[in-house]
Amino acid sequence: MNGYHDAAHEDREARRRTLPSVALVCRAFTPYALDTIWCTLNKFQPLLSLLPAIYYDVDEDTYLLSRVVEPEEWQHFEEYTHRVRELHYDADYELKVHPSVWTHLQEHYGHSPMLPQLKKLDVMAVSPYCVSPLLLLLHPALRSLAIAFGRDMIISPPTAAMPPGAAVLEVVSGSSPDVHVLDLRHSFLMTMPAIGALADLRQLKKLVLCQCSQCSVSSCSPIWTVPLADSLRVCALAVKDIPDTFAPGSFRSLRELSVNGLPGDVVNFIRGIQPIALHTFNLIARRVPRTGQQQQNMSIWVAPRINVAARKHMGAIAIENFEGDDHDGSSHSFNRGQDSGLRG
Repeated sequence: MNGYHDAAHEDREARRRTLPSVALVCRAFTPYALDTIWCTLNKFQPLLSLLPAIYYDVDEDTYLLSRVVEPEEWQHFEEYTHRVRELHYDADYELKVHPSVWTHLQEHYGHSPMLPQLKKLDVMAVSPYCVSPLLLLLHPALRSLAIAFGRDMIISPPTAAMPPGAAVLEVVSGSSPDVHVLDLRHSFLMTMPAIGALADLRQLKKLVLCQCSQCSVSSCSPIWTVPLADSLRVCALAVKDIPDTFAPGSFRSLRELSVNGLPGDVVNFIRGIQPIALHTFNLIARRVPRTGQQQQNMSIWVAPRINVAARKHMGAIAIENFEGDDHDGSSHSFNRGQDSGLRG
């Protein structure tokens, strides 16, 4: 976590320690204290621990249920689940939950969400072969979702009939069609089935794709051929193999854009999408293979060309951040309305 998230986490933990004591002094304060304590959870385990039937099996190294959960226990459990607004669940860093526990939870809730007030969900280490956690946590009122596969996940090639990323995105579009922010981490390959599911998210405002070289989007990707939501205003992605003839006819209404790629690919990408409203542009430019270009030389080469590529449609844009692949933090910018040039 970065410094901001560390501070926010410490603040929440401090409130968790203080509010119960305050609630003991003033019983009328108890509902407010519980709402604050349970509003944001960095783990799923505190919720599970509310079920008396749950226990940790050391031999199996997993959470199990010792018996069927009684109706009054469900009632107590739901007094807390209704308070959760934000959840970060990373199965790789929490104690394992046995599939039978997820099955029992899903049988109880059926088609109803377990966390009906949840607005933001970060769910890491998803398995496309066990979507019960997603079916429980996703729901129509969810607005922000970050999702990633587990570290030991073997990704099927994009030629598979239904790649794992596409299968998971179908669950997302079916359960949370009005999500505004979608952050897809490593290995969500942009195959046609995956893009089809993305196109069903008609309220999408921000789309973040993994920006590593393996997940780079080429000019042949179906993402350019399927119309995404008209509401899309912010996008982050990596590009590769973008020719100077690239003309997708989409992504023109973006206001904020972050691109990772070789300088030539980035320039061709900007020229191709013909942005008409872009005002913030973040660039991570990879060093051109075998040229040994230094970052400063790359920035001098890239920035004016991006300006020229965009100027035809909207005037100069602002490069808020420029980084080379050595990530030394160098920053250059030029502002909308300037004809050319580079400011440090």
